[in-house]
Amino acid sequence: MISTRDQILVAALVILAVALVPIWSVTYPPLTDYPNHLARMHVLMMNGRDEFLNRYYVIRWAAIPNLAMDLIVPFLGRLVGLETAGKLFLSAILILLFSGTLALHRAIHRTWSAWPLIAGLLLFNPFFLWGFVNFLFGLGVALWLSALWIHFRDRRLSWFVFPPAALGLFFMHLMPFGIYLVTIGAYEAGLALRDRIDIVSIGRRGAQIASQALPALAVFLAASPTRGGESGALFSELGSKFDAFRYMFANYVPFLDFKLTFIPVLVLLIVGLGTGRLKIDCRMLFPIGAMVLIHFAIPNTLLTAGGAFRRFSEPIGLLLVASTSLHIRPRKALTALALAIGSMFLTRVAVLERVWLRQDQELAKLRDMLGALPKGARLLPLSFFPGNVSDDYRTHFASMAVIDRSAFIPSMFAFAQQQPMLFSQRAKDIMHGEVPGKTAFARGAAPDWRTLTEEYDYILLTGSRYLKEPLPTELKEVAENGDFKLFEVAGRTR
Repeated sequence: MISTRDQILVAALVILAVALVPIWSVTYPPLTDYPNHLARMHVLMMNGRDEFLNRYYVIRWAAIPNLAMDLIVPFLGRLVGLETAGKLFLSAILILLFSGTLALHRAIHRTWSAWPLIAGLLLFNPFFLWGFVNFLFGLGVALWLSALWIHFRDRRLSWFVFPPAALGLFFMHLMPFGIYLVTIGAYEAGLALRDRIDIVSIGRRGAQIASQALPALAVFLAASPTRGGESGALFSELGSKFDAFRYMFANYVPFLDFKLTFIPVLVLLIVGLGTGRLKIDCRMLFPIGAMVLIHFAIPNTLLTAGGAFRRFSEPIGLLLVASTSLHIRPRKALTALALAIGSMFLTRVAVLERVWLRQDQELAKLRDMLGALPKGARLLPLSFFPGNVSDDYRTHFASMAVIDRSAFIPSMFAFAQQQPMLFSQRAKDIMHGEVPGKTAFARGAAPDWRTLTEEYDYILLTGSRYLKEPLPTELKEVAENGDFKLFEVAGRTR
């Protein structure tokens, strides 16, 4: 079993190298929202230099706490190309989450340990596969800032370094900013109770934390369009909130994700904590408890951001790893545990790699189809599915036409509360005021074909077999690839 610092660092590098293989072995990482984000990065990179993009998209920077990718990838894209920059950003997410957990464990326990390497199992989580990239990037930074806070909080320099760092985290993503403040605030509360710290010291520490929170709060209340976003009801969907922890490891194979990963890890935690082989630092009980309470309190939609409470399962899991330490003496037992966890990790990455390679071939064919569009085409992607919810990883891939053909896509992420790219008035007229336009229909329900065929040049259909009504005669099929069909709207004046 690895034990020295150098051995642990080498093992960490090996784990990261393995985890990064899927990202760099495919052309199109099949994260659901990722193509939509990448298309927005292209618009930001062009910065008004494309006449077709200028017709439909407007760049309007604002104090939006959701800008991690928007600030980093366009800059990198000018140096290494857009798609390479996107992969570098995805790689940075995994590196930050993993190294941040190790750094926080080191800060809490003041010793090197192989135990936090188990965080590798949490890297490919549902939020990564859904493409919640700004949230995860910010979460990795929040873990690092929490570790640095514990290390340097007593130094005078902390008064000058942490406030701007926290403000930067705020602009990356609002939720990790809140997670960071809750983590260090609850950590200080636990420390004060344990050590019976005097009121003066508590006030001083509170001022330090307030100096990090207040600048961002002032920006948010005075200038951020996000503050006007709608939220759901508190304490809603309690059943789903209990169930959310089951899906911390959910990827592609339920048997592997739940029975061969979640259950063994849960048993390891319960048995370890119950027998004292796994010990949690008492100062971290408050931060973890606070995260659990927030998870059960907040709604699924928070300031227009979806999946809000579900996202807390990831920081809870990583904080739990960072806060615990493993104490097993027999070397054979440690070696057996390391081999079991290592095998679990390698199996999960191998399964994910196999799925991604297959999906990459499908996406390459779909991109070839989109390449046939004329420049500046008005493309409407429509998805039909049999149930109530669609989780197709190809949902947003039509957005690649924005990169290749400067196309108009009504499903682009262009919310004033969340992105610095908005739809132009011309685009809103095409969508008849819907921002974004509706593009997904459950149980084969049909859209208003008459309106759509008047406004769009091409229509990309997914799942047309679920449609309950025949297609309009104006649609002329020009390409097909499996479940995808590309139609030209006959008679449109371009």
